[in-house]
Amino acid sequence: MPKDRNSVIELLRILAMLLIIAGHDVMASGLPLSVGGEDLSLVEKVNLALGRTLFSAGHWGAITFFLITGYFWRGDSVRWKAVGHIMLVTAFYLAIFPLLAFLLPGLLPEQAAYYPPFVLIYPYWFVTAYLLMMLVYPLLMRRGGERFLSCLTWGLGAVLLLLWALDLSGRSYAAFPPVYLILAPLFFLLLGRKLRESSALTPSLGAGLAWAVLSFLAMVAMNAIGGESVYRKIGTLISPLNILLPTFLLLSFLRLPAFHAAVINKVAALCLGIYLIHVNPYVNGLLWGNLFVKAGLAGAPVLFFRLLGEAMLIFVTCGILEGIRQRCMEKIYGN
Repeated sequence: MPKDRNSVIELLRILAMLLIIAGHDVMASGLPLSVGGEDLSLVEKVNLALGRTLFSAGHWGAITFFLITGYFWRGDSVRWKAVGHIMLVTAFYLAIFPLLAFLLPGLLPEQAAYYPPFVLIYPYWFVTAYLLMMLVYPLLMRRGGERFLSCLTWGLGAVLLLLWALDLSGRSYAAFPPVYLILAPLFFLLLGRKLRESSALTPSLGAGLAWAVLSFLAMVAMNAIGGESVYRKIGTLISPLNILLPTFLLLSFLRLPAFHAAVINKVAALCLGIYLIHVNPYVNGLLWGNLFVKAGLAGAPVLFFRLLGEAMLIFVTCGILEGIRQRCMEKIYGN
């Protein structure tokens, strides 16, 4: 990792990974989000609104990673070393958990449908999309001029907005693999690039944070008054509010003074492994099938803080495991 890497952006990567974990903690743990009615207590109503909003947190984190990559990408060549690294780490975690489940029966819940194509398209969709973009994006940079790239950016944005607007039945068009693996990630990368090219329009730190907070509060308000179809529609990857929040978050962090902190940079380097560990179906079943079940916690007064604490705990635990893997690989192959 370069010694001059801006730790402000690495800190944002860490925050993005925590958001991804928090989103999965809400989505997979059985927290009741479909209930409603006047008989709910105030605490239950608040928890319901916040839970439905944090249902989107995983998408905020994923979009943030794509925006950062698009903003800082330089050149038009494929980064084959990075592609190879991601593929090797992904292959390692695809293989290690079935092996552990076989060697230590009962440690991890058995996964009957565990095979690479399924895992790469669904739980590992973000890594698959990222790898595809690392191949497609440089080609576009090489072949397309500025006018073409601008038209492609806003054209993709319009297509995604149309797909989202046509979703009137509660079923998200973002659930189609061509959307969440190709169209949406490409738009986020191009949007990140557009933010860099339009840096003169970047809001101040206070304004950027204010707009991010307003986007969040708008989602909370809509989730408080809407039903299940509303929170699922708002929570899709291509929802406008889900795109606005990480966009303003990135713009806010870009206004912070740059600094270097080796610890932050090392922790940020663990994010790929943290993602691959905690969304692996074997680990997912352990975390939210056994350890962090929330089926009866709709009225818990400290539910929001519990969600944050669990996200931190999962981040730290998976980070330690990924750190051990990295050290072992360094011992075997060198730096």
